[in-house]
Amino acid sequence: MRWLSVDSATMDVLSDWKKLQARMMHLICNEAGGMPVTLAQKPDTPVCVCDSSTWLDPNHFARWWRSYRVSIGFSDLLIHELRHTSASLLIGHGYDIKTVAHRLGHSKETLTLSQYAHLLPANDERAADLMGSILGASVEPEAPVLRMPAKTA
Repeated sequence: MRWLSVDSATMDVLSDWKKLQARMMHLICNEAGGMPVTLAQKPDTPVCVCDSSTWLDPNHFARWWRSYRVSIGFSDLLIHELRHTSASLLIGHGYDIKTVAHRLGHSKETLTLSQYAHLLPANDERAADLMGSILGASVEPEAPVLRMPAKTA
């Protein structure tokens, strides 16, 4: 398990989803010992759950994903490609490899670099432009430069 930061808009969506999930779970009854039991959401209830409010079976998710990607016009899109897209966008926007590796769950930055190094040339061009603008700019000092006499032994 690892912790990742999430933006406030995504947190709002997840919060609304958890409220809806709690109402929907309350409508589901299972039998325990011959008696109907209403499901209740707990702090550790997963975001995506099966009918018994436990972890979703990966096969169920895979079936849903196949149907969903066809419905949005991306029939060949693999779920792992979204992970690659996330890494590509982060690297392309200049985020450091350590941050990207952490978000991907890579234990070593070298794994991230070996998988996504092809994305770095664009950053190199941006770095060259930045250095050119820094070194080519004429900068007037804000205060006079004071020269200190060298200490003599």
